Amino acid sequence: MNPRQAPTVRIRREAGPTVEPAARSDTAYSQVAFQPDPARRSTAPAPPPSAPPSTPPSTLPASPAAIHRAPAVPAFHLDVASPAEILASRLPEGYALLERVHEGRWADVWKATDEAGHRVAVKLARAGNPETTLRFAAEARALATLTHRSIVRLQAHGETSDRRPFLALEWLGGPTLTRTIEERKAGLPPGDAIRLLMPIANAILLAHDRGIVHGDIRGEHVILVPLEGDRLLPKLVDFGGSLRAPLATLRPESNEPTPHAPPSRPGSLEGNPAVDVRAFASLIFHAIMGRPPFEPATPQAPEAAREVPRSGLSDRDAALWRILAEGLAPITVKRRQSLHDFAKALAQWADLRGVEADVTGSSILTRWSDSLVPSDRRGPP
Repeated sequence: MNPRQAPTVRIRREAGPTVEPAARSDTAYSQVAFQPDPARRSTAPAPPPSAPPSTPPSTLPASPAAIHRAPAVPAFHLDVASPAEILASRLPEGYALLERVHEGRWADVWKATDEAGHRVAVKLARAGNPETTLRFAAEARALATLTHRSIVRLQAHGETSDRRPFLALEWLGGPTLTRTIEERKAGLPPGDAIRLLMPIANAILLAHDRGIVHGDIRGEHVILVPLEGDRLLPKLVDFGGSLRAPLATLRPESNEPTPHAPPSRPGSLEGNPAVDVRAFASLIFHAIMGRPPFEPATPQAPEAAREVPRSGLSDRDAALWRILAEGLAPITVKRRQSLHDFAKALAQWADLRGVEADVTGSSILTRWSDSLVPSDRRGPP
């Protein structure tokens, strides 16, 4: 044998049909594998099985074992700070903002907690422009000098890290006078209205004695704080438009704003206490009649808001209407210039109708005696 030639090995093939691989048994389709005719011994390849019906992969059922073996996809969490957390981070350390309770033109008011965990109201400026800064400075200056049970207490003031002024105030858990009247859908009996709001007159007089004119007294700025039983204590808020008033009596002026006109620009050299007298008379009228006496002035009818309202109150009690009409009259008309005289007239009217004390329990007459300064101006009841 030639060693360079490899031996030839012959393999004998048994005659028989070609066996195809077993067909798939998936339940998605049932296709029988193609079997060639055993009578034909063709070497041609067997035709492929027909394609199964088109089914989206997502609809193919997976076996329980496959599901068990599939790796778990980790959840994706993105920590995003809330607006309250962002704003709180700009305040001095220790303040936590819980809920925004009021959105205003100049500022928002938040329910919050201070560094000691006590509930407070944080009044935060919407922007740090000069006019807003003036308003916050005026309010902080006024509240720092006023301590009265019917005036909101100032706890702290300052600026945020982005130079927006803020005030930390006493938290008052109660509705405004305006909201209370709207929910009642009616005013209060005259005696009850005077009994409820006389502490506000006392608070305003204290401010006037300290040379401060509030400048924007209205139902939205009186909060009714629940006390024991069914008593409500009114508290005056928002001294942002307060002005410095001269101690001397001012001469009547013809350009007095209406009770619901925007307050004068803060930082003015002097204010007129008669503006607060007229606004308090408007507050009493609102509480009794269920609506303010004046509609906001419009460019089309600026003088309409200055007219003394004629609403039918004189038909119920002419004496009370004469007192209120004098307080609501413009300064150019002969009227009471002193809040003390106006409040004293209201107290005498109420006393004659059986109202002996205001909501704080103080005698409604002795508080408004002939002395210039009412006696009780200290602390909560």
